[in-house]
Amino acid sequence: MEILLRPITIDDTEDVLSFRNAPHVRENFIYRATVTKEEHLKRLKNIERGSLLQYMIVDADTNKSIGSAFLTDIDRVHQKAELGIFIGDSNYLSPSRGGGKRSIEKLLKIAFKDEKLHKIYLRVLPENKRAIRCYENVGFKTEGYLKDSVLIEGKYHDIMLMAIIAPD
Repeated sequence: MEILLRPITIDDTEDVLSFRNAPHVRENFIYRATVTKEEHLKRLKNIERGSLLQYMIVDADTNKSIGSAFLTDIDRVHQKAELGIFIGDSNYLSPSRGGGKRSIEKLLKIAFKDEKLHKIYLRVLPENKRAIRCYENVGFKTEGYLKDSVLIEGKYHDIMLMAIIAPD
């Protein structure tokens, strides 16, 4: 399966909301609230401000959108950004399909080669083992933990910090 990343547009709003609000996506996110159309459109304004690059993940064989990958909190001074990804179409979640891994590899190429960033980091819940394996498989390393950092459903959870540095 070949994966393409294409810049997100306002026309992707319904797909993004469907994917982002899917139970299997929300249960692995730090922020689990349902995202509204208004919130999504407000977030897209960060693209114009230069603090967000967001892409739709597309199955090249079917031209079907299956999720989204993004760089947020882009810091041009310190040449770093936070990576996020969600695969909303549950038919593409199998590690053997490789959609998440290929999407991250393509996004890292954009981050390091096109955007000239030095470091890409992410935050993940330690219990999200599938995501952690995927991140490790593309070269992310664990940098540490933030203990009791987020309150989810009345319980505090740790956050795992992972990062990758641009290759020389």
